[in-house]
Amino acid sequence: FQELEIIDKKKIKLIRSCIQTHLNISYIFTGSKRRLIDLFTDPLEPFYKFGKIIMVAKPNRDEMIEFFERKFRTADISVSKQLSKAIVDKTNNLPYFSQILAHELWVYSKLSNQSSITQEILESILNDIIENNNVDYESIWSDFTKNQRKALKILSETNFPYKSEILSKYKIAQGSLQTAITSLEERQ
Repeated sequence: FQELEIIDKKKIKLIRSCIQTHLNISYIFTGSKRRLIDLFTDPLEPFYKFGKIIMVAKPNRDEMIEFFERKFRTADISVSKQLSKAIVDKTNNLPYFSQILAHELWVYSKLSNQSSITQEILESILNDIIENNNVDYESIWSDFTKNQRKALKILSETNFPYKSEILSKYKIAQGSLQTAITSLEERQ
């Protein structure tokens, strides 16, 4: 459904007009981009108030840890509770990224005939995933303005971005930093 944002407005209106005539049919539209949410919350958009919006929270951390422990055990791969915690924590408990990391660990285990996964293997696989996606990361990074890049560096370093020593270190004015942070939040 995220592709709707690249379709012209006339086609989106046509889609809505067709859908709203259907009887006894439920539709579920999913997506994660904030701009997509605007299709349903902006009074100027064709899908405004079309249905109920349900925001899905992250899964329970402990349940995710148990999930990975159980799945690895079922696959006869020895993974410690600490390693399952690391999978969840290193991916910020985001299911998509947690599953990618767990899958790559599973593939590694099966292809290398390893019956257990260590922290060192996890770190190596994680670095491989990051390296394999480097082109995407560089593309995203190149789209940021100079101040947005500074803002990201600052936010990765501190929870207090507006301290004078931080602003001085990165040679950015408080207003420029605030503008950059706001524009980054809007990009989500």
